[in-house]
Amino acid sequence: MSFSRRNFLRMAGALASSALVRPMATERVAFGQANSSAEAEGAVDYTLRIGVSAVEIAPGHVIKTIGYNGHVPGPVLRFREDTPVKIDVYNDTAVDELVHWHGQLVSSEVDGSSEEGTPVVAAYGHRRYSFAVKPAGTRFYHTHNRAFDNFQQGTYNGEFGFFYIEPKVEPGRAMTRKFFLPYTTGSHI
Repeated sequence: MSFSRRNFLRMAGALASSALVRPMATERVAFGQANSSAEAEGAVDYTLRIGVSAVEIAPGHVIKTIGYNGHVPGPVLRFREDTPVKIDVYNDTAVDELVHWHGQLVSSEVDGSSEEGTPVVAAYGHRRYSFAVKPAGTRFYHTHNRAFDNFQQGTYNGEFGFFYIEPKVEPGRAMTRKFFLPYTTGSHI
């Protein structure tokens, strides 16, 4: 069987996608998804902990940085469009933090950016974010803590993760169209 560059890229994309989909199926349980009876009592959908994470950036070269739930990137969060969610964020560091929900249509109270007036997650503190996730698509969450010249915080560390919001209508079709079939007939790589 011969491989063209196009076939190789499609296969690599399919393998990478399956690597993402497999963890997403178990992520809700692994990172604090409440069962349906507990949800009625106000339980959270996810719990994120901001803290020190070890990252291997090259074979045998491990650095410490700040991440979510001990990982860089943080866990993949999965939601259904227009569903109200509750996310508890615990800050296990000595620095006030902000978590920004990139691409979400939310109020400034939970947007996660200081310029919008969002309250911080205090050092060694906790904050619950509650909002309806929308619009559908692949997004990411990340710190909005201003780093300035401190290379140990803010945009210079590992505080980011991804979340996927399934569309209300035909979620499988949208995912196939956007992620698995990027090439149109007649396109060239």
